[in-house]
Amino acid sequence: MGTDKRERQKANRVLKLQEEAKAARVSTVKRGVLRWGIGALVAIAGVVLIAFIGGAFDGDDTPDVETTDPPIVTETTIPESVPVTIAP
Repeated sequence: MGTDKRERQKANRVLKLQEEAKAARVSTVKRGVLRWGIGALVAIAGVVLIAFIGGAFDGDDTPDVETTDPPIVTETTIPESVPVTIAP
């Protein structure tokens, strides 16, 4: 059996190792969150950049093609040059 001083040293060493392990886990989690956060920001910035280049933020909501009313047909006529045949 060791002395009281040696037992305190062993207990302090175990406590120190536990604290270092906890600090390592916290550091790993922080690093992971930071990487995912930066990745998400880069992805969002990429989507916004593509939308900006594509013209999504131009503010011009009018259609590019002018629409007109269709022509009004009042009477259907058969040209005289076409022979008309009636089926029996």
